[in-house]
Amino acid sequence: MPNTSFSVERFVFVPPGVFIARLHGSNRFDVSLANAQKLCERFLAGGLNALIIDYLDCTLGHQPHEYRRIAEVFARGMPAGLPFAYVYRPEQAAHIMVMTRTLAAAGLKARGFNDALEAEEWVFAQLGADRTKAGAPRALDSAPADEPPDA
Repeated sequence: MPNTSFSVERFVFVPPGVFIARLHGSNRFDVSLANAQKLCERFLAGGLNALIIDYLDCTLGHQPHEYRRIAEVFARGMPAGLPFAYVYRPEQAAHIMVMTRTLAAAGLKARGFNDALEAEEWVFAQLGADRTKAGAPRALDSAPADEPPDA
């Protein structure tokens, strides 16, 4: 049964190749896992240099071992050194801590933020780019719940 209460808004800053996924609604583990795998495939195809996942409008019901599995997919599948930012609410801190520690241990530049603009500024700085000169990101089509986001 599709998860109709979940959606993803996708944006990209081109250049410098910053992909943003803004998640809305209640997210299931199987959808998260599929999205992680699809994002890895897209990043390995080239053209994207950083990832921001925004959970501010998302309900995460995953268990800690499920967070680790998703982080391990990203850790194995994303290019080494990739800047990877999470935007989260304070009650999501445990999720972000598991994710960022796993990603950092795998050699990705991972960090969590409570503010989307701060995440963008940090990611741009990691790429040697200036966020203030980038303007607005280009909006991509929203991905239905059963279609993982990609650019």
